[in-house]
Amino acid sequence: MLKMLCATTALALFAIPASAATMKAVYTGTVDYGYDQTGIFGTAGADLSGLNYVLTYIYDTSKGYRWTGSGYDEIYGGEGYGNESPILSATLKINGHSTEFGSDYYGVAYAYSDQSSYTYRYDYSYDYNYDASHSAYDYIYTYAGYNQGSSGSLDDAVSLTDAFSYGYSYFAKYDYNYSDWSYGTYTYGSLTPTKLVVSSNDPAAVPLPASALLLVSGFGGLGALRVLRRRAA
Repeated sequence: MLKMLCATTALALFAIPASAATMKAVYTGTVDYGYDQTGIFGTAGADLSGLNYVLTYIYDTSKGYRWTGSGYDEIYGGEGYGNESPILSATLKINGHSTEFGSDYYGVAYAYSDQSSYTYRYDYSYDYNYDASHSAYDYIYTYAGYNQGSSGSLDDAVSLTDAFSYGYSYFAKYDYNYSDWSYGTYTYGSLTPTKLVVSSNDPAAVPLPASALLLVSGFGGLGALRVLRRRAA
């Protein structure tokens, strides 16, 4: 009986999921310049210059190709490489309105740090499609440096606020209809990143209820067996 309970407890331990591989990189800053012809961010024809923005990349470090070592880490992939893009989504929010940029064709996330005084980050999302009636593409990429060290790993959480002066980000999104020679979607611009916060985006990092219950049941059973043995003695 004791051996059975021990085995149950061991199985419960192995049933708990491993740490998350899905991360969220959130850049905040201001729009250096930008134009919104079709009103994606609220008003058609609006000048976006000077507005605050939030740009969120969600990436999975288990997808695509990975190149990593001490102080650096890169993942990249997509249809252009014959595999899955590690960038799951890239969402830009300006003026209270959000739009998502595709990453099926190509996505990359890169981090580098001397692990003491500076860190570089690069994130890129790109997708396109076209046929006889329309053509569309969208991309967004960010390059930012910070006067702070980090692990240089894409798996680790970090908060970087002391940005280098030459950080930048560019975006463009359009869908052009050949039937009436008009834009269904059209916006572009340049962003200045100031702050970056990277955190886990995987709820599986928390043990599943069934696994947790099995674990507690196993330890509870061991405790009850010891009490019964003491009474019998």
